[in-house]
Amino acid sequence: MLSKAVRCFCFLLLVAGVTFIFLETSVYAQMGRNSSGTGGKHTIQGNIFMPSGIRIDASINVKLESTSYSSLSVVADRNGGFSFSNLVPGSYTIVIDAGENFETTREPVYIDDTSNPAARADPTSSVIRIPESPRTVRVPIYLQLKRNAPVDNRILNAKLAGVPKDALKHYEIALQYIQGKKIEAAVSELKQAIAIFPQFSIALAQLGRQYLKLGKLDEAASVLRSSIGIDATNFDAKLDYGIALLNKKEIQDAEKQLKDATLINTNAVTPHYYLGLVFIQKQNLDEAQKELELGKQLAGSKGYPQIHKLLSGIYWEKKQYKLAADELEKYLQLLPNSQDAETIRQVIKDLRSRQK
Repeated sequence: MLSKAVRCFCFLLLVAGVTFIFLETSVYAQMGRNSSGTGGKHTIQGNIFMPSGIRIDASINVKLESTSYSSLSVVADRNGGFSFSNLVPGSYTIVIDAGENFETTREPVYIDDTSNPAARADPTSSVIRIPESPRTVRVPIYLQLKRNAPVDNRILNAKLAGVPKDALKHYEIALQYIQGKKIEAAVSELKQAIAIFPQFSIALAQLGRQYLKLGKLDEAASVLRSSIGIDATNFDAKLDYGIALLNKKEIQDAEKQLKDATLINTNAVTPHYYLGLVFIQKQNLDEAQKELELGKQLAGSKGYPQIHKLLSGIYWEKKQYKLAADELEKYLQLLPNSQDAETIRQVIKDLRSRQK
């Protein structure tokens, strides 16, 4: 029989509501870090920028290659952030694979060895080697669309074409603040952009997302509704509006917005994750399972940690113990250093025992 602690954990997987949604940003932040390293103490930290500043709703795989060490990899977080820590000095190459619509990006990075050069050149030297201080090398990376990119992507870029230059300037500054986690400053810039150009749907959608991060649900819902009123095909606005409504416990309206988002971008994973949460709130595990399994399929080999975690809870509730354990193992493969890793390992052990 499963232990009381394990059963409580599995129960929490199924009733994860508003709090769970707000935790997603931190989960993705974990996805953006790789601390395996190469035996040193330095860090390479980067941010991935879209050509138009519009978020790509897909997992972005980032590799760190070196001629002397095995490749390291991470999946960037939702803001395009990633980092590799515990690195020795030397030459590295960041390789970004953002999907079939973007060119593969290769960015060289060099970490200088700043320890005492005389001691480094001659190991027998009496000169004392000065230990290096940990350093962080920051690298901005800008993706480029392929020439044969789908028309939809070009339409997204074209949406910025009619925006006045002053409004666009504030919008671009806001994107820089967002990458630097300066949310309040970003909100101020976005408000100025919208004041100059009230029909700036993309800026309204971005403002709504920042309000979500700040937990200001009413403000988020208001500006996202305005964004959709200007452009009903804005995927980001539909998705984030659905998230805001879900947090506000307006379940039926949230379901509609999230389903609309799946129709605008049929390859997007995130709407299916939130639809899974919608149906869990409605206590309809069959529909939740369908949405989460579809999201899992769309995510492919890159995975989506929280989908695996939620699916595990559903499978456990249906007494499909092998599937539940498999999903948690996949979750740990993607987030081996998650705070609940030890608890999850115990859950897996008990589920495997139950399976037998």
